[in-house]
Amino acid sequence: MLNFFLSNRAKNLFIKAFFISLVTLLFTDYMMQFDASVTGNPAPSWGLLGRWINMILHGQFSTDSIAAMPAVKLEDVRGFSVHVVIGFVFSLFYLCFVNQNLKWQKQLAFGLGFGVLLILFPLCLELPSMGAGFFALDTPAPLFTVLRVLTVHFSFGLGLGVGTILLRQLSFPR
Repeated sequence: MLNFFLSNRAKNLFIKAFFISLVTLLFTDYMMQFDASVTGNPAPSWGLLGRWINMILHGQFSTDSIAAMPAVKLEDVRGFSVHVVIGFVFSLFYLCFVNQNLKWQKQLAFGLGFGVLLILFPLCLELPSMGAGFFALDTPAPLFTVLRVLTVHFSFGLGLGVGTILLRQLSFPR
């Protein structure tokens, strides 16, 4: 197992995943800013994610209201860092397990499908743990919240597809 992580194959895989995750995060973050400017609603807060991660690190997985929890030092930095790491891990997973032997014409469709499938993570784990309920049912506007999450994950999937196509066009080592 250790030999794999030291191999050129693993290094190439990590470089590819890093490249794809950069593309996906650019798509995702742009979409969140675009959504905020169009709807007038604030972009998602990395601070709340950082606060939740801080709670987990201190043994508390859920709360009735993450917004009511006291702010934590550097929570924005921690939240954004976790956002980047999650993007990398999902990109690596996509590259390893979903993207095997796909023709380039299917990259966009599979990327979008994978991104949309990932909506289950925030709707069934993250939001309930932060006090928003499953599928955001405990928020003032559950449908709006679900649509915003769907939009973000759709853009993540688009980034996966485009990133994979760009990767193949740039001929990174296989």
